[in-house]
Amino acid sequence: MRSQTFVIVGLGLLGGSLGGALREKFPKARIIGVSRSKIKIRLARHKKCITSGFTSFQPALKKADMVFVCTPVDTIIPLLKKIDQYAKPGTPVTDVGSTKSQILRSVQKRGAFKHIHFIGSHPMAGSHLTGISHADSHLYDHSFVFVTKHPKMNSKAFRQVIALWKRICGRVIILTPEQHDKIVSEISHLPHVIASLLAEIASSTSLKYASTGFRDTTRVAQGDSALWLPILMTNRNNLVRLLSRFRKRVQALEDYLRRGNTGRLSAFLKKAVKKRQKIALK
Repeated sequence: MRSQTFVIVGLGLLGGSLGGALREKFPKARIIGVSRSKIKIRLARHKKCITSGFTSFQPALKKADMVFVCTPVDTIIPLLKKIDQYAKPGTPVTDVGSTKSQILRSVQKRGAFKHIHFIGSHPMAGSHLTGISHADSHLYDHSFVFVTKHPKMNSKAFRQVIALWKRICGRVIILTPEQHDKIVSEISHLPHVIASLLAEIASSTSLKYASTGFRDTTRVAQGDSALWLPILMTNRNNLVRLLSRFRKRVQALEDYLRRGNTGRLSAFLKKAVKKRQKIALK
């Protein structure tokens, strides 16, 4: 039985970290990186994230058993079209994108690919740090991975993608693209927006004295804006609805403070403590 060949398109933090994880879980496998940057390819090889790398698709994809697209969400569809030109028939392709509904709609509108079977994935792992230089083979350890289902998906590719993620992370959650986008709007996208608002609203004078509380609360606001802009835009409908709910809660809290309603304010704080403790217990 020949060794497996995995291809990673995009050698940033997520792609590099995935390559490192694959090398540890599948020591005999070929891990091929694809990037327009020769510097990134050299650094990825130096960090043992990949076994080889190419700046073009054709030589990388001809023997691929599975392809991972690890690029910003607004580039995934164009890349899938290119991958379909060179991959062998039946190749499973997945991604690590933070939104799913718009990608799937584009795929379904386009029609079936000629060679590839696309299955959308999203590992709940990451960092405010970016780039291949920060790649960590343990980034995905114990993370949840969402794998999305839809009526027209290829069942064999679906099973292959799930099996692969179970080897990498161990915790796979299967849901629809719509369910996925609603969940991440609450636990990832809105928190990023709020952290950014907190960082933006603080005065320069106050920031001089910011300590652990403010740093922890706003850490994710350091994320690359070029990556976050398409994430927020492709999930904007969920985010707008959630911001409306958030605005109402802020207005209620403002009313408690204005009226000096310590009872309601205390209940609000206690409820938040209990919800936050549920995360700590997982």
